[in-house]
Amino acid sequence: VRYNDVIKDPRKEIERVNEFLGGMLNVSEAVKAVDPKLYRNVRER
Repeated sequence: VRYNDVIKDPRKEIERVNEFLGGMLNVSEAVKAVDPKLYRNVRER
């Protein structure tokens, strides 16, 4: 999983992870946990 891909399209990447894990994730809740604002903080360093 690439961090940039998760920030760009969280639903797509989380669905991929969910498929790998056998469908055990709540995709909607996981998507809500992605905070794109944190990406800016990483880039500023």
